[in-house]
Amino acid sequence: MIARNVKLETLEGAARKVGVKLDVEPKGRGFRVKVYPSDSSAEREHYRAKRYACRTQAGEPRMKRVYAVCWHGFRDFFRAVYAKEPKAIFRTAMATYNGRDDFRRNFEATGDRNIGSMMIPLSARDGCACEE
Repeated sequence: MIARNVKLETLEGAARKVGVKLDVEPKGRGFRVKVYPSDSSAEREHYRAKRYACRTQAGEPRMKRVYAVCWHGFRDFFRAVYAKEPKAIFRTAMATYNGRDDFRRNFEATGDRNIGSMMIPLSARDGCACEE
């Protein structure tokens, strides 16, 4: 994702607060940010995206591993950033958030987006082991 109108220290602090790790590099007037599950996943296991079913070329079902932060983990990360910098802008694959108010209005709807396949649909909010 691309982050603008936000300080590097804020991004790093939010990641520490919610228990995820970041890969951040300067990009234009902002940063290119990748969010990953923390290495200390024991206390934050619910932030890991779960395995999902897919099919091999031969049509055999198998589980595909995903090394990603789940929808709820991103939500908590964005909330932590917006608590410090409400005018931060994030452009992700799912949406663009132009500040905290825009995030609050639009994030919930991204949970209904299909992150699975047409044959095996999976909503973003259901793609993890979270208890919510």
